[in-house]
Amino acid sequence: DRRQRQMCISDRYSKNLLKLRQTALCSKFVNTEGGKKPKGTVAWAFACLIEECNRISEVHNFLATSINNSIVNPLECQILEYKSKKKDISSSMQLLFKDMQDAYALLSKVQNQYLDACGELEAATASHEKSASKGDSHEAAKKQQCQAKVDKCEAEYTSIIELTNNRQDAHHYTQMPRLLSEFQGMEEKRSDDLKYLFGRYTYFCSNVPTIEKTSNDMSNRFIELMDSETELAITAEANKASKTPPPHIVHEPYSKDKARPKSPGRGFDIIKSKILSASDLMVRTNKKVNDEPIEKLPESRVFKRTIEDVMTDQQATRPNLQVPYVVVSLIEDIIAKEGLQTEGLFRIPAMADDMRRTKARIEEGNYDFTDISVHTSASVLKLWLRELKTPIFPETVYDECLKVCYNQLQCIQMKERLPTYHRAVLEKLLDLFSQIVAPANLEKNKMTPENLSVIFSPCLLRPAQDDFSNMIHNSKLESIFVCKLIESSSCK
Repeated sequence: DRRQRQMCISDRYSKNLLKLRQTALCSKFVNTEGGKKPKGTVAWAFACLIEECNRISEVHNFLATSINNSIVNPLECQILEYKSKKKDISSSMQLLFKDMQDAYALLSKVQNQYLDACGELEAATASHEKSASKGDSHEAAKKQQCQAKVDKCEAEYTSIIELTNNRQDAHHYTQMPRLLSEFQGMEEKRSDDLKYLFGRYTYFCSNVPTIEKTSNDMSNRFIELMDSETELAITAEANKASKTPPPHIVHEPYSKDKARPKSPGRGFDIIKSKILSASDLMVRTNKKVNDEPIEKLPESRVFKRTIEDVMTDQQATRPNLQVPYVVVSLIEDIIAKEGLQTEGLFRIPAMADDMRRTKARIEEGNYDFTDISVHTSASVLKLWLRELKTPIFPETVYDECLKVCYNQLQCIQMKERLPTYHRAVLEKLLDLFSQIVAPANLEKNKMTPENLSVIFSPCLLRPAQDDFSNMIHNSKLESIFVCKLIESSSCK
C-alpha cells in the first residue's frame, strides 16, 4: 500500500507538470524553433526553464507509467493470485481436519458401543451365575446374546481402529506435508517476486535524483546567462516606436453626421487610473499584512484534551452533569435519529467534511445536530474518544487489561478501578452498547458485541508505546476485553 501511494503521488506530480506545460503562458514563451528570442533575455531564460520543466515532466510521466505497468499492476495480480491460492490451501486443510474429526468421532462412537456391550455381558454373566443352581435357561440365553453382541462390537471396533490409523497416517505423512510444501513453495515464490519487483522499483527511481540535479544545474546556468545589457538593448529597441511623438491635435469642425472623436487624453486617464488602483491595492495589502498579524488558532476546548480538563471547563455551565456534555449530546442524537436500529452503526464512516464541520461546531459550543446524519454523530463520538490525551483505560493499566481479558469478572473489576470521570463515561457507553445489542435492535443494526468491540477497543485502550511486533496479537486481546465488558453490561 505504501508503494502504491508513492506511485499515486508521482503520477499526480507528472500530471501537474504536464498541465503546466499546456498552459497558455508556457506556450507563449516556449521557443520551439530557436533563435527567435535573443540569448540572455528574460524571455529566453523563461523559455529555457519551461523547456527544462517539460523535460522533467516527461521523465516523471514516463517513470510513473513504467512503475505502474511494470510493478504496480503485476503486484496487484500477484496479490490476487496469492490470496486465491492461500484460500484454496486453507480450504483443503480445513477439509482434512474435518475428515480426521469425523474419523475420531466415529471411533469414539464405536468404542462406546463396545464398552456398553461389555458392560451388558458382565451384568448378564453375574446374573447367570446367581441363577445357575436353579437351572434358569433364560439367563443362559441372555448371556449368549450379550456375548454375540460383544463379539460383533469388538470386530467393528477393531476395524474402525485400523481405518482410523490409516487415515491418521495418510493425514500426517502424506496429505498435510503435501499442502504444507505447496504453501511453503507459494511463500517462497511470493518473496522472490516481491524482491524482484521492489528491485525494479529502486532501479526506476535511481536515475531520478541525477536527472533532477542535471535539470537544476541547467536551470541555474540559464539564469546565470541572463544579461541585463542585452535585456536593456532589446527594451530600447522595442521602445523606439513609443518615442515617436504623436501628431498635433487639430481643430475639427462640428458635423452632425460625423462620429464624435474620442478624447485624446482618454488612454492616459485609463492607464493612470489603473496605476492608482494598483498602488492603492498594494498599500492596502501591505497594511493588512503588516498591521494585522495572523492570529494563532484557538486551543481546543473539547477535543484532544483529558476528560478531567473537559469536566473542569464544564462545571460553570453544567455543574450537575457527571459526564462530558459532548458524549451525552452525541448519544442522545444517535438514539433520537433511530441509530439503534440503523444497520452498520459505528461501522459505516461519515463524510470527512461533515465530521470536520461538526467538530468545529462543537468547539464553538454549538450542539445542534439536526442537519447531520446519525453516522456523523457516531463517527464524531469515536473521534472524541480516540483523541483523548488519556484514554478511558489509562496506559498504566493497559497490560493488566490484556492479561485478564478472558476473565469477565476481572474485566469488570478493572472497570471499577478507573478514575471517576473515566468510569462514568465508560458506563454511559456501555449503556448505549447494551441497547444496540438488544435482540430487537441487533436484528436490524447487525452490530454484535464482537463487532462493537473491534471498533471501540482502539478508542478505549491505548498502549504507552507502540509495539509493532505484537500489535496484531494485542489488538485481538483488546477486542476480547471490551467484548467481555459489553456482554456483562447487556446481561444486567
